[in-house]
Amino acid sequence: MTGLQWAVLTAYARSLPAGRLRRQILTAAKEGAPTPARRDVARMVADMGGMTRAGKITYTGKLCALALLPRLGIQRDMDALLSLGREGRG
Repeated sequence: MTGLQWAVLTAYARSLPAGRLRRQILTAAKEGAPTPARRDVARMVADMGGMTRAGKITYTGKLCALALLPRLGIQRDMDALLSLGREGRG
């Protein structure tokens, strides 16, 4: 997992309510976490790429996070996918 993937996944997980999906994502992100020194760089790259804003997930970041979940063996939540159409580009 790249630092950027880690930053996006952790921001996405923090936006979710407590539950199984959140735990699965945080566990996967923890296993692929960069070193502490590289985490700041990863967060900065995610902000610069528009995937997060001040550490919070954006619409683009959510799309990227949802695309990564199957690669980590995590089933996507259909409610999360359906909500993307209602959110628009914020």
